[in-house]
Amino acid sequence: MPKKYDLTVYGATGFTGVQAARAFADVSQRHGLKIAISGRNHEKLKSLAATLSRPVDILVAESTDKKALNHLTKQSKLVVNLAGPFAKYAPHLIASCVENRCNYIDITGEATFIGEMIELHHQQAQKSGVRIIPFCGFDSIPSDIGWYYMLREWRKRFLHSNEACQKISALFQIRGGFNGGTIATAIQLAKEGKAQVLSRNLTLLCDPNLPLPNAGADWIAPRKIKGLEGYGAPFFMAPINTRVVRRSQSLFAKDELPLTFSPSRDVLYEEGLYVKESVPAMSSAISTMLFALNIFSRSKILAAVVEKIAPKSGSGPSEENMNSGFAKVSYVATGERGSILQGKFRSEGDPGNRTTIKLLIQAALCLALDEERKKLPEASGVLTPAYAFRDVLIDRLIENGVQLSIDSPVVKLTAKTKPHGPTASD
Repeated sequence: MPKKYDLTVYGATGFTGVQAARAFADVSQRHGLKIAISGRNHEKLKSLAATLSRPVDILVAESTDKKALNHLTKQSKLVVNLAGPFAKYAPHLIASCVENRCNYIDITGEATFIGEMIELHHQQAQKSGVRIIPFCGFDSIPSDIGWYYMLREWRKRFLHSNEACQKISALFQIRGGFNGGTIATAIQLAKEGKAQVLSRNLTLLCDPNLPLPNAGADWIAPRKIKGLEGYGAPFFMAPINTRVVRRSQSLFAKDELPLTFSPSRDVLYEEGLYVKESVPAMSSAISTMLFALNIFSRSKILAAVVEKIAPKSGSGPSEENMNSGFAKVSYVATGERGSILQGKFRSEGDPGNRTTIKLLIQAALCLALDEERKKLPEASGVLTPAYAFRDVLIDRLIENGVQLSIDSPVVKLTAKTKPHGPTASD
């Protein structure tokens, strides 16, 4: 049956959901898309709809009401989910999307939960031709698309010299407040012991039947990164983002793309927080806070303490903080003979809201716009942003206010180093 809505925003009345609903209303009008907003409270949805730039339909659906969710997914081509914690509110929605052939994206950073969804739904989603694509916000597009972009650009520049890329390091700098929902999710992960599950399994999201990528241990102390000033410190999002990238590496390795990549599973991806000094507390208040968050997210006792003083779910930073924030990532790709390629990602606005919404919109339009969707690979299942969207998303991000660029390569060749990997004739 034909689907009525090109896109439905689920969880539209939460702090981030309201921002997303407003942004999608604006962008859908420009592109002629039919959209709806959804959640569990009709009165809140009605009040929100009255503030949007265009009329939208309302679909009321509790996260556990399978009948209402099926009604939603049967009418929608794509569901954009902003209702977190996702382990609590998304399981039945994802199952309904797979059953009713409705594509799905969200902004979760809950890697252990997505690991469960892969086990439950990946094979059926593949058979049904459904794309389930989590991690489409600040978790984890700068990491996943950044890794893909750097490896793509490396291949262009070092194809003829045949130098394989060995490592890609990503160092984050961010400014902006935290949403109550983000803190609530981190606390819940710590209380349930899932942070420990994540830290113990370096390839958590990878299918063991596919080629496994090179996986380095999570950082536990600051370190120097060749090619950059300053230091890389442990980053509380790294255990999530690195697992997402490794799933991408595994999926790409399965497809064997020698014309675009050196063997992707052999490239070590690592990331951290950029700090000026080896002691994060000396660099900035935000570095100190993120470093502390990395510690408390692994401890049930510390999580319980933070829960009493942290912002509550549904709250978030002020408009001023969101507008004055930014997200920046410095990438360093290193080759087997010492060559270095540097790149950067930058988005204005705080990471958890302004940047997340910006990234989410462009990911959604890759699926919602017919002309963009036709450019995507014929891939289905529980996917990653890089594997699902590739160059289509890169182009959309650059065209819509996100800086993603390469600095001039610094080439340092070591004599008598034998090259390996795909040749130029490949």
